Amino acid sequence: ANDDGRAWWKALDDDACDPITLEPLSGMAYAPFAMDGGDGGGGDGGGGGARDARGGHMFDGAVLAEYVTQSKCFENPLTREAMDQRQCRALDAYLAKWKLKRFGVEKAFNAAAKEKREAELNAERRSEEQRLNMQRERDELRTTLAQTMFTSLRERASAERGGGGGG
Repeated sequence: ANDDGRAWWKALDDDACDPITLEPLSGMAYAPFAMDGGDGGGGDGGGGGARDARGGHMFDGAVLAEYVTQSKCFENPLTREAMDQRQCRALDAYLAKWKLKRFGVEKAFNAAAKEKREAELNAERRSEEQRLNMQRERDELRTTLAQTMFTSLRERASAERGGGGGG
């Protein structure tokens, strides 16, 4: 089991680095944060926490939390796989457990998701307005074109009647 008394990460190779800072994980004062695949995909293979963690992507959790909340880009920086609410909650719990600076990752995740939904709704609304404006412009153009054709036909007809017929 992954008992906190034993700093298992201190035994990691120096090439096991945090993907964001590129600092060796073995130099950290607290355990790395293991980012599992989203949707609980294939992670929880029973108590060998450290070994499981080494198999997954490991980060300096404080750096990861700051990165995702500042960038509002909630994804694994290595794989670009989207993070879910569960992973954000796990990152918050990790920060609390190791008494690190809190970033309110889950709260920021929810706020960013809401912002994204509102932006999508606004974009839909805008594109609907654009569609209606284009429709209106087309209708006006058709009307103007019809009036112009009608006027020029009438002028031509009256010119022919009015016998401008030089011949």
